[in-house]
Amino acid sequence: MTAKYRGDGRVITIIQESSQSKYQPEEISGQTCSDLLWCQPADGCIPPEPLYPEGIWCQYVRNTDGVESLKSLMDDGTILPEQTAVLIHGAVDDKSITIDAVELGISNNVAWFWITSGSLPNPWNEPPTERIINGLIKAVHCHQRYPEISILRNICVFLFSTDVS
Repeated sequence: MTAKYRGDGRVITIIQESSQSKYQPEEISGQTCSDLLWCQPADGCIPPEPLYPEGIWCQYVRNTDGVESLKSLMDDGTILPEQTAVLIHGAVDDKSITIDAVELGISNNVAWFWITSGSLPNPWNEPPTERIINGLIKAVHCHQRYPEISILRNICVFLFSTDVS
């Protein structure tokens, strides 16, 4: 059903929508991805190794949560990076942590990012802070200036303002 959209950069899928503490748990809260899994040894569930690292797959249990086929399509380029987006809310107002968030997405073949410090229940009703925007701009600039260090040739950051007047 979705095959006709593969390779069509006009079609963008939100791959991950989560708080920054679940996307970057080590950097934000000192937790690990293992700490965030629903499958815990204390509950009699042993997650298969290796666990996914920080980023879009952090909260998923390998070979159980069913993300392997999507991850494979993204990894082999069937689903283009410019067809994937990550939405992060509750972000720390910090330029370098924002750059790290983008780098994690880039390393997992994601090209679109919306990062805001807004929190639930509606984190999307406020634009990113100046520091977050500066981090997004810096991350994009580095990848455009030094494309050989990136798996992508064109990194896009989707910035918009909620001010519609």
